[in-house]
Amino acid sequence: MGKIKIVFSVLTIIISVFLMVRSLSFQQILDPGEYKSPIFQIIGVSENGKLFKDLSLEIPLTVSDTSFTKNLRVKTDSQTSFGLLYKGSLFNVLPDSYIYYHPRREAFSLISGELYWVKSTNSPIQIYTEEDKNPLTISSSGRMKRGPDGSLTIWSYKGGSVLKDNGDFIDIPSGQSLFINSTNKQTFSKIPKATTYISPEKKSVKISKFTDFLVKIDWKTVPGVSEYKVKLYPSPLRETILLEKIVRLNRTGVDLEELEQNREFYWEIIPMSEEKVEGEPSRMGQIKLFGVLVSQETDSRPPELAITSLTVNGNMVLIRGNADINSELYVDDVSVRIDSNGIFIYTKRYKTLGLKKIIFRIVSPSGVESIQTKQVTIYEE
Repeated sequence: MGKIKIVFSVLTIIISVFLMVRSLSFQQILDPGEYKSPIFQIIGVSENGKLFKDLSLEIPLTVSDTSFTKNLRVKTDSQTSFGLLYKGSLFNVLPDSYIYYHPRREAFSLISGELYWVKSTNSPIQIYTEEDKNPLTISSSGRMKRGPDGSLTIWSYKGGSVLKDNGDFIDIPSGQSLFINSTNKQTFSKIPKATTYISPEKKSVKISKFTDFLVKIDWKTVPGVSEYKVKLYPSPLRETILLEKIVRLNRTGVDLEELEQNREFYWEIIPMSEEKVEGEPSRMGQIKLFGVLVSQETDSRPPELAITSLTVNGNMVLIRGNADINSELYVDDVSVRIDSNGIFIYTKRYKTLGLKKIIFRIVSPSGVESIQTKQVTIYEE
């Protein structure tokens, strides 16, 4: 079912949204306005993820409906993240997080861990930075992290946030972060804006040799930024950081060979401030792998090719078949695309009637060639 498993059967439509080709950042996974949701609703859990009711991770949480009538505590393990809708806005709760929801007061608290958000309404939304204490009126988009030592970091990406801290109101303007340590010392930092361009936003890579695992990515330079953090995940929910590195240029290569057990990756670029504070993340890019490495054993074998149908319609022939996805296919010397499932479809047109011969030629990465010939009759309708 891809990288996301859906918790509620009533929301099976979300499957196609999670896997749609333009699912490039967590706020693009779905449009909260499309769903008539309750105040608080868990909408998706990372693949093989588990939610728990307790801090010791012993009591699993099984979500069977979208209505929470009792106080709800949700703890994630180190490999699980999830998405939720709260008052119509989207939140991405990361691994090792602990949240609390009080349905009678419609109060949502982050007790520990980390989350991102994107608001979809102009109405104020508050989330608590402790259990039912110290509310944060959130910005249009941002991030919050509650450390194990009690420290608190808030990022206001777009729009300003306001924190009520023990009776005092603290403004966190757009483009700034606030760090409050365990002794309540406050530190503000200016954070860089997200880059406005990444490439590739969506890329499918056919694997047939080891060099195919090296994927080049680049992005538009952010003014005043000298370092960028590259993060790679198995899904838009950020459940596991597969790769993280700091680069100084606006381009780098990502070697996916050791991560081959994953066939789909999502990456983002985070500009770093002079104080080494993470800025606003970019849109997520998506990389999909298909194909397999050609071993020495199979290197000399003719590539597979099967013509499954030849349908004549007037002067046109619709050709369907299956072929080795690592090979190059030609129909009468015209290159034909083989998709990631090894399927090809091609339409050939003729100007004259009569018996026609079609030559199929397929060439493996090592140069081994196989040829098949088929005949069709073009007749006058």
